[in-house]
Amino acid sequence: MKKNIVSLISILFITLLLPCVSFSQTDIDFERLSEEAKDEEASAIAIEDEYRKWLITHQKRVFGWNHVSSVIIFFFVMAIITMGLYFSYIQFRESIHTAQNKDLSPSTMKIGQSGVEISSSIVGLLILIVSLAFFYLYLENVYPVQITPAAGTSVRESELSQ
Repeated sequence: MKKNIVSLISILFITLLLPCVSFSQTDIDFERLSEEAKDEEASAIAIEDEYRKWLITHQKRVFGWNHVSSVIIFFFVMAIITMGLYFSYIQFRESIHTAQNKDLSPSTMKIGQSGVEISSSIVGLLILIVSLAFFYLYLENVYPVQITPAAGTSVRESELSQ
């Protein structure tokens, strides 16, 4: 036990004193090292410049695709809304036609394994409500444009540049 403690203390003592030993002879050519350091720094700067150019090109491509996909999604949404409005118009027109003929069908609603079935004169109103709710959700959640700070700038700097 004592031998283990003594050897542990001696190892600790040697490891603490070893960095304090001064080397009297140095074979280091500091001029050559500074030349290599300058070359490495220039190489690192060139690599960083290349990366920044690639990053700007990539961001331009991403924003370009984002614009194209936004336009495509916008037209799909407008088509869905237009079809919903058209179907609600057809339902309203049919309900007016049946009301004029005094041939009112009873309102029924069936929910089963095959799905949901609604037979009523207010189906047009339901289609209109669903279409407008979808349009509202699109405008509220998908369409807004949010400005994010550019890479390498803080939020405050990006706010000042606007």
